[in-house]
Amino acid sequence: MLKINPQYLVDDKGEKTAALLTIKEFQLLMQRLEDLEDTLEMDAAVETDQAELMEYAEAQLRKLCDSRKLNWDKMSEADRENFVNDLIHEDRECSR
Repeated sequence: MLKINPQYLVDDKGEKTAALLTIKEFQLLMQRLEDLEDTLEMDAAVETDQAELMEYAEAQLRKLCDSRKLNWDKMSEADRENFVNDLIHEDRECSR
């Protein structure tokens, strides 16, 4: 956990209007923010990559279904699972 000890400026009503940090605290805080931004950017990139991969995979599955005279959109989840399992396992023949 980041330890900072801000000092506060208050107005004539005693309400906090600003916070003062030492340069070291400010630099540590900025570094943490940059690290967080980097992490968020990496997470977003991974999500984008995964979404693109899923779109590509689904397009390929649709093509394979079409080549076997099957309709991906009309298949139940169980039928889709069986179709993918048939594709994965070489010891079984795919549904045609």
